[in-house]
Amino acid sequence: MTKLNLLDFGTGDPLVGCRVRLYQGDARVLDDRADVDGSVPLDDIDLRSPFVLDVVGFVAAVMQGIRIDVDTDVGYCGATVDWREAEGPAHDRFWEEYRAHLADTDRGVRTFWQQDHVTRRPLQFLESARGGDVEPALLVQQLAIRTGPLVRYTSPTETVIWLELETPALVRARLRSGDQDLVFYAASVRVGGRHFAAVAAGGLAEHTSYTYTIDLVGPPATGPIPTGHGEIAAAFEDAGDDVSTPDLSACVADTPLPTVRTLEHRSTELRFAFGSCRKPRGRGEDVFDAFGMSLADLDARPAFLLLTGDQIYADDIAAELGQKIGRARFACRPAFPEFYADGQGRLAARFAKMRPASQVQTYEPTDDYVVLARFPRGYCPDEIGERDTMRTRYRIANEMLWRIPDNGMAPASNAAARDPAGVTGIHAADFAEYAFLYEAAWTTPGARVLMANVPSFMTFDDHEITDDWNFSRRWVDVIHSDADIHECWPQTIADALAAYWLYQGWGNTPPGSWATDPRTAVLLQHQRLGTDALADLRQLLRDRAVSPPSTLDWHYELPTSPKILVWDLRTRRVLSEDDDRTLLMDDACFRWAENALADGDDQPCALAVVSAPILMPGLLSRTQLLADHFPDLARERDLEHWPANDSWYRLVELLRALKARNGSLHTIFALSGDVHFSYNLVAHRYDDLDDGTSRAHFPELVNCVCSPFQNEVTAQQAGQLHGIVDRFSNDFRQRGLAVREAGFWEGEQLAGSPHSLFVDNNIGLATLSRGRDDDNTVQVQLVVRYLALERGGLKALRTFAYRSAGTPGASRIPRPEDDLGIPI
Repeated sequence: MTKLNLLDFGTGDPLVGCRVRLYQGDARVLDDRADVDGSVPLDDIDLRSPFVLDVVGFVAAVMQGIRIDVDTDVGYCGATVDWREAEGPAHDRFWEEYRAHLADTDRGVRTFWQQDHVTRRPLQFLESARGGDVEPALLVQQLAIRTGPLVRYTSPTETVIWLELETPALVRARLRSGDQDLVFYAASVRVGGRHFAAVAAGGLAEHTSYTYTIDLVGPPATGPIPTGHGEIAAAFEDAGDDVSTPDLSACVADTPLPTVRTLEHRSTELRFAFGSCRKPRGRGEDVFDAFGMSLADLDARPAFLLLTGDQIYADDIAAELGQKIGRARFACRPAFPEFYADGQGRLAARFAKMRPASQVQTYEPTDDYVVLARFPRGYCPDEIGERDTMRTRYRIANEMLWRIPDNGMAPASNAAARDPAGVTGIHAADFAEYAFLYEAAWTTPGARVLMANVPSFMTFDDHEITDDWNFSRRWVDVIHSDADIHECWPQTIADALAAYWLYQGWGNTPPGSWATDPRTAVLLQHQRLGTDALADLRQLLRDRAVSPPSTLDWHYELPTSPKILVWDLRTRRVLSEDDDRTLLMDDACFRWAENALADGDDQPCALAVVSAPILMPGLLSRTQLLADHFPDLARERDLEHWPANDSWYRLVELLRALKARNGSLHTIFALSGDVHFSYNLVAHRYDDLDDGTSRAHFPELVNCVCSPFQNEVTAQQAGQLHGIVDRFSNDFRQRGLAVREAGFWEGEQLAGSPHSLFVDNNIGLATLSRGRDDDNTVQVQLVVRYLALERGGLKALRTFAYRSAGTPGASRIPRPEDDLGIPI
């Protein structure tokens, strides 16, 4: 009698009681549970016919006696081995390398379960199994979360719980608060061989905390993927008790289960955290992670988290992650040659441009394969010199992942700027590598706690794509140069934006908008079909976002009062032919911001998230004016902020228009990062009058800069920066704005220069409050505590306080004894 054996992947022990369903053609021919030996009899099964199977509540992989048929429907990263070699002359070599692959548990760019599970894939019993020489066996494990859960878009009545799963799955999220017990569902979508789900939960109570749990069950082995709530609920009901409930204990803060709290429609006090610039697994103290680990110790949890850019460093990857990426390239084995001819597979589009399909399918080693010298020592496997092993036979994959264009955009003295791919390490090159960086960022212990409990809203800056992304017309022209014959740069940017959308952008928007957003519509279409969405998503982004200005909207508004607008300073740039009339946002984005701010609902303030600071300390701000005259110096020194281009004038026009359209709007708080030091400046718009005086106008602009979360700054760099601030005043006038220093509180003393900026890794914890003065005038107060690690603990290193004054240009820094009913 032939049996199918089920073994626990971790221990090798028989799995007793697992429910197995096996289908041949359109019929279910087996529905049974494993006995005490972990076996299911196959007496009534046609062992010669293809089949699919489902181990309910688990995910399975082949151990022996079975092979996965060539499944071109799986597409990108469908498998890492060629299963046709499981029988025949290559039989022994195949199984030897396959078992080594099974034993490799490293969570790198690719994982075994991500690609070699048997879910919804056609299978065949090997001849050795049909003849009784080998009993077919499967390795089985619980369905698992790969990244997350993350609480994303949250409003007073809804929230989104985002997950990346190890394999395809259906998801059930249960939210509980008091007597409320609400259940919501989602199906995963496959993108680039990875699996994502976003559970939309609606009908929630305002300003209420909900604990939540996650349950998983595999999708049906055959037929359409259930996507509606009713269909998925029926699948869970059919599974009964055979569901997987991931352990979320690593995601809790101060409650037994992770918790999400809905927002308020209108509040007198808004508390949130913000910051930018985190190099995952890099050097320097990781304050973002420490903040998550300290979440239970806070007096009050922030309502949400604002990540203002550079959540990963794709162009400057930490050594630990760079080595894994480099080694994964050399180990990269295309699943099936015909994938390239069909445009599928991880490297298909790039490979197709290099060789005709007939040559692609031969894979004969040539001298062209020797492209390894470009990789630093330590990034290549030791056995790379061997030309006949399975892992190195396709070394040309490295060339397809990254071909360095000769950009000529920076002086020869700055070698790193000349080489966008990075001369000292690895630059992420495709979706798989960008996704790996996000996974690394979101799975540190503190990040798991923080992002599973606090709603997060995010935006990109340049390092999510590459350093100086869309810096200038010259930069864009080189990126799209005919010299880049494989179009590696445009493909890399498209894949980077695809990864951004999956890990950041998707969760910024309300579920009601998903069906009409072109990017999410692609995901929903492939979710229903059970196919991989990357090719279509990549093409959409190539067509509409790789060259600025993008025709897709990356800016958005949070569901808060006061208003919070997240501006896009990267994809909607207007780049003139000679780079002397650059705008960080096109006119449509400026109009969006103006219209949203003008409709202020009688609020005295609003917030704008702008990745690059609008206001900079005096000398640094003036240095930006050199950008037009010295383009090479501008890129080498990152002179691309607001004072460096025509965006400054457009902003002054915006302030003038808001004065006319919304008299109740007194203050705009701009939240920024990018520069790797933190400071605060205040500016108001003025008009020079004929009598030599000037007239100030609302709204006043307060720029709070918090950067970085994690970075390594030398003492010399810190000293140079403080020296600049010490010697030059930060109170100045520039192009229609009067700028002044804001300062920090240290204890009960107000400190000005040189303490008006600092370079410590930190995160900003902000409290925005409204109150009334003695004249019953509405005033606004912002207090930002900049938290840093000190003696192993997270402490308030600096405190910034600002209060609107009711008259233009005369706002002041409040003292601790001042009272609006809101203590500082």
